[in-house]
Amino acid sequence: MTAANDLPLETITALMESLNCGALLVDRAGVIFHANTRACELLARTRTAVEGLSIESFYGEPADIEFVRQRVEQFDSIFEDDFFLPRPDGTRLPVIVSSRPLGDINVSVGLYKVITFIDIGRQKRLEHRLTEDYRQIAKLSDTVIEQAIELKHHSDRLEQAVRERTTDLREANMEAIYMLAVASEAKDADTGAHVLRIREYTELLAGEMGLPQLTAERCG
Repeated sequence: MTAANDLPLETITALMESLNCGALLVDRAGVIFHANTRACELLARTRTAVEGLSIESFYGEPADIEFVRQRVEQFDSIFEDDFFLPRPDGTRLPVIVSSRPLGDINVSVGLYKVITFIDIGRQKRLEHRLTEDYRQIAKLSDTVIEQAIELKHHSDRLEQAVRERTTDLREANMEAIYMLAVASEAKDADTGAHVLRIREYTELLAGEMGLPQLTAERCG
């Protein structure tokens, strides 16, 4: 089997064209010697607008430039991480970038390494969408919980109002009964006393039957 460092550059670049991912062949200075068709598509640039330029020349932010420089300085290291490719329209294409040195392919042209790019833009968009959906669901859940708590409080307030109104009505009814009893007693002492006795007997009977005090009073 032919070793990688025995292959001419023409063969390496031809093999790069068969890859489904973007691929760049760069030297130790980070200058792009060859860009396959897929890499040009991902960068949204022609091959002539890519080859012969340094990788860091495509980036504008200091932090991104520093990241690229560190990768170039660690030329002999195998590397893989999430990053992005800057495009002419200002958008950033999320990619998984991997690099691996090839060794001394040809002494006359120096050492090279292959850097590959896998487009993960669709996955990132889906991840973002799922994150937003989760936030909306969490927000909706919080709203539902808040409404449920407020409904519980409203229900408690209504229940308390009903109890107070029921008490008021009962007291009003009892007062009316007492007034009738007094009126009856004023007209007929026996009738008035009879009404009060019936009330007392009814409460006593209800108590003997084991009914709660409130129920016994209502029976009276």
